[in-house]
Amino acid sequence: NMEWDTFWATNKKYLERNAPRYMALFKEGAVELEIAGAPLSSTLSALTIPIHPQRPELGYRVLRVGEKVLLEGDDAKAIKEGEEVTLMRWGNVRVTSAAGGKLKGEFVPNGDFKKTKKKLTWLANVDDIVPVKLTEFDYLITKPKIEDGEDFKNFVNPHTMAESDGLGDPGLRLLQKGDVIQLERRGFFRCDQPYIGPQKPLVLYMIPDGKT
Repeated sequence: NMEWDTFWATNKKYLERNAPRYMALFKEGAVELEIAGAPLSSTLSALTIPIHPQRPELGYRVLRVGEKVLLEGDDAKAIKEGEEVTLMRWGNVRVTSAAGGKLKGEFVPNGDFKKTKKKLTWLANVDDIVPVKLTEFDYLITKPKIEDGEDFKNFVNPHTMAESDGLGDPGLRLLQKGDVIQLERRGFFRCDQPYIGPQKPLVLYMIPDGKT
């Protein structure tokens, strides 16, 4: 396992420099945030941003924005009323209400992301969000080295794969099989099956990063 850890850690350095960035959320528990002063959610509400924030020479992509966005459930629970948070790659929002399972806030046009504690992944709540199957893998053997006299069967991991339903950036529908991306705050993934339709979602396999 330790040799593989080194390999994946080296691979991660390459991907950090080259993989396009997108965002996706777990579908279960996602919470809507309604933002006063933000552009309306429509096919015309979008920004053009670098696909890699540190390497604009790699190209640009469209980032959908709007008055209604979705947040990760755990992130939403941690937000306090009155708190200013950063929606990554867009801007800051001051949350004014956290009642009834929905959040409301105000867009802060000149907000300073350096002063916020929470930098959140999010998605504009639009019709063409891409359904995603997020698949993660773990080691087959739970011990780095099997000693003499030990039975490897005692160290077989019974839970080597976990699959979750996700919601993805509309731009993910352009991925082809074999493409590698980073889902911000989540990790690197390889496209195993492109998005075909609602019944055949995008399938992404997580790439290990060398952390045990």
